Amino acid sequence: MTIEVKEMRSGQRYVLDTPLSASFGSTEVHIVNISTGGVQLIHPLPQRIGSTSRLWFRISDVTVSTTGRMVWSHLAKTPSANGKLMYSSGIKVEDPEFAASVQALITRGLVKSDNDSLERKKKRLIEKERERSDKHLLRTLPGTEQVIAPEQVLLIKQVRERLRANPLEASRLYHQAKTADAAKDVREDVLAAWEYLERSIALSVILKVYEQK
Repeated sequence: MTIEVKEMRSGQRYVLDTPLSASFGSTEVHIVNISTGGVQLIHPLPQRIGSTSRLWFRISDVTVSTTGRMVWSHLAKTPSANGKLMYSSGIKVEDPEFAASVQALITRGLVKSDNDSLERKKKRLIEKERERSDKHLLRTLPGTEQVIAPEQVLLIKQVRERLRANPLEASRLYHQAKTADAAKDVREDVLAAWEYLERSIALSVILKVYEQK
């Protein structure tokens, strides 16, 4: 059984040194990363998407008991350390007390920023684009509105924020990209993002996302 939906959590993630034992309802699970809006779990048996249960875990002297909803789940492509395939699932939590508890964990250094998340997303999307070559996630038909895949929108927005926070990196990428034939009359920040994404997403797509309010 494989349940596969897109993971769309946009908040900053934090990771632990090792997966943390927890429970979701009556199921024993392990937390692999956490944010103020939820957690990502791994577990051996499939769970129903949309199910709502009590989420419980403890880190040091911080105990969390809240209600979460499973919003996505899929079977991992590679086995865990014990050689078994595990399910990976996203739990959404809309609880101010949960967010405050996570913030306390961050402040005390009990979890650390998952700084590699954006790089992993970029690599996955680039691989998809190259595999599909002429079957891009973006398809434009005459007389129809361009439809951009949500995962592309999220990735481009995250790249935009990264480059805004790192102007020197953005400038370097722009100068690398500006000599390309396709770069003529394209704004600098869009070119920098295009280069960061290894030119795997069309400039028109990046521009459209940048122009969204």
